[in-house]
Amino acid sequence: MRRSRYAAPPLLALALLLLFLLMPQQSSGTGQLLEIQQLVQAPGTGEPNRVTLKVIVLHSVDWGPPRRARFAEAVVMVGGDVRRVSPYGEAVFNVRPGNQSVSVYWADGRFPVLRTTVQVQQDTEMTVQFTELRVRPDRVEVIADNLAAKSVVTVFATVNIPGEFYVAPPVIRYVDTGGSLSVHPLMTRNDLVSVMPYSLHRSEFSDSSEADMVSLEGELSESSVTEITLETVVTDVVTAVLEGTYVPVLVMNYTVRAVAR
Repeated sequence: MRRSRYAAPPLLALALLLLFLLMPQQSSGTGQLLEIQQLVQAPGTGEPNRVTLKVIVLHSVDWGPPRRARFAEAVVMVGGDVRRVSPYGEAVFNVRPGNQSVSVYWADGRFPVLRTTVQVQQDTEMTVQFTELRVRPDRVEVIADNLAAKSVVTVFATVNIPGEFYVAPPVIRYVDTGGSLSVHPLMTRNDLVSVMPYSLHRSEFSDSSEADMVSLEGELSESSVTEITLETVVTDVVTAVLEGTYVPVLVMNYTVRAVAR
């Protein structure tokens, strides 16, 4: 029996049909989908519905020039994402637009945690500053025990700061019975934070009064005066308390600004 030489064309037609169906279609619907994807994609992030939140952590003493936190010195948490700061004192997060919970704390635990909620709608930069104020005491009382070789030192200070603040044990510079100059608890450099942790909140001091004061611009501003009394034991006989004794007071604040795209 002789085969027909026209049996192959139907197979060729089928192959051409499959090739046509598999080819990408340049239809108007595909162009509309691409346009929608571009609308929901945040510039600079490379991810749909994501924006950048950069948190910069600073520290200063007595409102002096702030320095950025050193590498891994501070920790930032945004939502459930936790990161240590970079060598530039910052941590960068890609987040969804909306309200974001932000927590910032020092890695060694000496500073309390700053917790707040920030509204992020576009690329945003948040600067958090921890400022240690070294408040000079109004007066100091010393009860020395020569037999026990120790002294009970009570420091009285007045703080006039609106808003929240925290207090650490006082740094006492004194002269002992041998005439030597000493520091309790430890020597602290002028540009570094005090060595003891901030464990006392403003609310723990009962002698506080609220008052309205007139600012330089003539507007009423709320000010709060807090009387601080701190008692500490020095394992030495203190014969005189010197200039340079202070109460470390910590103020935390932050600013938020949108970054131009």
